[in-house]
Amino acid sequence: MLAHKLLSSTRDASRKTVLVTRLRASSRAVVTNSPEDATDASPTQSFVQARIQAGEWDPERTDPLYRPKFKSRAKILSLDDFANRPAVGFSGEFKSFQDAMVTLSWIDSKQQEQIYQLYIELQKHASDKHGVTSHDYITRVIAQKFNLTQERIAAIIQLQHNEQQYKREGRTLLTEAASYMDAAIQQEIREAYQTFDLKQPDEFVEDPVGVTGELQERKQWQVVEDVFDVDQLLADATIREDREARLAIDGHHYMEDVDDDAIEIPTSKDAKRLLKRHEKLQSASPKPSDAIEWPAPASGEKRSRWKFVAQVVNTRDLKRQHKPNRSYTNNSPENTLVEQDGTLRVGTMADVKHASWKPTRNVREHIYAGVKKGWLDRNIRGVETAWGRAPNVPVQPNVAPVADVSPADEPTAAMDEVSDAAAADSVDSSDNSNVGDDNSGSEQNTASDSAKEK
Repeated sequence: MLAHKLLSSTRDASRKTVLVTRLRASSRAVVTNSPEDATDASPTQSFVQARIQAGEWDPERTDPLYRPKFKSRAKILSLDDFANRPAVGFSGEFKSFQDAMVTLSWIDSKQQEQIYQLYIELQKHASDKHGVTSHDYITRVIAQKFNLTQERIAAIIQLQHNEQQYKREGRTLLTEAASYMDAAIQQEIREAYQTFDLKQPDEFVEDPVGVTGELQERKQWQVVEDVFDVDQLLADATIREDREARLAIDGHHYMEDVDDDAIEIPTSKDAKRLLKRHEKLQSASPKPSDAIEWPAPASGEKRSRWKFVAQVVNTRDLKRQHKPNRSYTNNSPENTLVEQDGTLRVGTMADVKHASWKPTRNVREHIYAGVKKGWLDRNIRGVETAWGRAPNVPVQPNVAPVADVSPADEPTAAMDEVSDAAAADSVDSSDNSNVGDDNSGSEQNTASDSAKEK
């Protein structure tokens, strides 16, 4: 009885600690008593049509769509119950997947095909209706539909795009092996849940934030006075979290699909003066008539010649402003100049991304960089085979061709004479070998007669 009371008091104290932590985390929002008081920020981009629902916050509380909400018929413990479980027990293992907050699931090839097909349809629809597309927005909409993370959707789309490009190149895909792997893993999951007599999930399920171990355990206590109404405070905290998530989602600016080669870098007056000086020197210097022409490569295409990519920095202005000399840091693309094939020009975003002062890498943009480049090549540069599904071309079996014997390939008279001569030579060689055998036999008989006489 005493142990039960101690356990109950410990759980109550832990519940109050989690509550106060939750209240503190959402304290920067305005207190509201009803969801109707929350104002929604209308999207400023024309292609944003879907209303995305909030998921779970990340540990730093910067992204309300860090993880989707847990939706599955496979039940698990809640985050509060899992955090407040007894620290001491009689077993070193959990009794089942439900107690351990573990969900076994798998994305098969069929679901991946559905995700890629939906991506193609949404991209074409946005391009035809609005003229502007955004992979950032499309992946977020698809993630909302399939209840997956945006990074996982981006990875699936990129892998499906790679498979379509492999089909265009004529490579053989291991489709049968993938189907066998899907069936084997599904059978393993089914047997694992039957062992504990639990219901298995119908589709792939993302792990909640508490399972991933990203939430750090706080080893501190917060005193909560009895004058607080815990239920009312919890309801107010939930309203504040919903309102803050709604404002963050509606006010998010999605990255549009823009070609990096078309984005020019801002330049200062010093960089512009340097460009004018270069143009004046190029126009004033006569071109030599006896210029050396190097031979063209075997492929016939002359490779572009690069000389430098530099960033102009006025150190005198930095000294006047009492600032130290700036080193190369990320997210500083201004005043980038490029010398290419003897011409000095202002750099583009594509050039800056290959320099040491490139912008900070966006994880999602880096995941679907290949399929996004294919989309831009198809719509801007007119390369139809760079994006989309490959045509279904039947694979020809690798059978060695049979040589056809035509009348022109029949043996001629000269070939007959050559064959007759070869046959005659073979007969002569066989006769000579027989003669040699007869001579050896006679010699052996003479030797035996002489031996008898002796």
